[in-house]
Amino acid sequence: MKRVAIIVAFLISLSASACRAGFIRQNPPVTEEQTNPQKIDPQTEEKPEPQVEPKIENVNNPENIIEEKTQDSSGRLVRVQIYGDELIREEVEVNGIPVKRTTLRGNAVVLHNGVRIQAPLIVIEGGVRGACTGGVVIADPANGMSIYAERGDYDRQAQTVILSGFPRMVSEGKGRKPAVLTSGRMVRKMADSVSVLEGDVRIATEGWTIVGENAVFADKDKKIDLPGDPMIFGNGQFITGNTLSYFTEERKLVLHGDIVNIRREDRSIVADKKPPTLEQYVRSGERDNGGLDISGPGTLTADEITHDFKDKENVKTIVRGNVLFTREGLRIAAPSLESIGSSATHLIAREGVDSTDHKQNLHITAGKMVYERASRMLKLEQDPKIEFLKKDSVEVTGSLSGALIERNFETKQTIARGNVRLVQSDVTAVGQKAVFQEDTGAVVIEGEPGIEQEKGIIRCEKIVYYPEKKRLLLMNRIRGSLAKD
Repeated sequence: MKRVAIIVAFLISLSASACRAGFIRQNPPVTEEQTNPQKIDPQTEEKPEPQVEPKIENVNNPENIIEEKTQDSSGRLVRVQIYGDELIREEVEVNGIPVKRTTLRGNAVVLHNGVRIQAPLIVIEGGVRGACTGGVVIADPANGMSIYAERGDYDRQAQTVILSGFPRMVSEGKGRKPAVLTSGRMVRKMADSVSVLEGDVRIATEGWTIVGENAVFADKDKKIDLPGDPMIFGNGQFITGNTLSYFTEERKLVLHGDIVNIRREDRSIVADKKPPTLEQYVRSGERDNGGLDISGPGTLTADEITHDFKDKENVKTIVRGNVLFTREGLRIAAPSLESIGSSATHLIAREGVDSTDHKQNLHITAGKMVYERASRMLKLEQDPKIEFLKKDSVEVTGSLSGALIERNFETKQTIARGNVRLVQSDVTAVGQKAVFQEDTGAVVIEGEPGIEQEKGIIRCEKIVYYPEKKRLLLMNRIRGSLAKD
């Protein structure tokens, strides 16, 4: 009995020591309040101490969120919160060095300065670097940006997430469709709100697909920059240049350097076999403006091209610097060209245009050109001139000039106004207005019209000229004389 008493006393002493060491939790005495729950005062009730290794069951409970405030490698404040359905913290050895590891499973989240990084499994080594696997989602609502990928490597000190495995970024903005960006690899720099896209970059937006090797998306500037000869596909076009900038909120594309714009062939243009007379020129309908219409198929080269599609009804394209548009038999050169409307409803050359159309055998020059597709009206201003060329040659056989030349394809009229000169062969007719009407097949010149030849001039009230017959009729109050050699 004495030996049994000694053993019992030893066990009691050992149990007390274990309790003091924290290996065995001591149960407090049962009180009357604990046996009768109705008497518990919720304001004075003491909550049990949290366990060292908590298992988070409710991620909405603040007690299940671990929060840390540190500094990054540049000394900037970093606030990080982590939580998940299950949290395990343990000490492991990595390359022989003890490291604290935090494992989050099930709805695992790292909230980094307001940027949400979520994945089924997140493993954080040393509280600094984390591997996000099983499909990662980065949500940055302040910048209207989300990224999806198979894997993400998180670095708290560098404030970056490196995404791999088909990363895809969605950029949203007010009043516009989301822009979708994909690449082989993405680096999200959270401190600077910048995303770096590397390898096979593709951007889908506003009906365009932009392709490049690398890109940088600056959230604050709302701009995506692509160096290294990016390409644009869409709307029946292929466009490339040295560099490209896409302004997401302004909904504008700007390409710089060695611009090439190739448009898909969407209709056939049949050329007249014979050199056109003035009558054939005005009878040729919309083929007249074919030599001036950059919305048709062909190749456009320039130093810079800007697509502004913020206003869907008035999409604007501006091409600047050594502009040259070519297609079979057609050449258009201008310092700049401007297209307005999704279907190029307005085409404008504000700084002069020089066009040669070998299919129509025409050479057209003007200080300004405006074509309105809706009204089917072509206007040439600032010393406009239409020269008729000999077939397969640059030899000029005739010309029409004036202060303003208009071609109305709806009424089938060509009108030249102000100091009109109609020259063909050895005949020069002058006046203030010249009208060609297809129904009558004649050119009517009015406004002190006259026929100039050598040093003389004959005037009348009206001149009627038939281009095909080369026949001139001077009508009413004929006066003047022709000087002799």
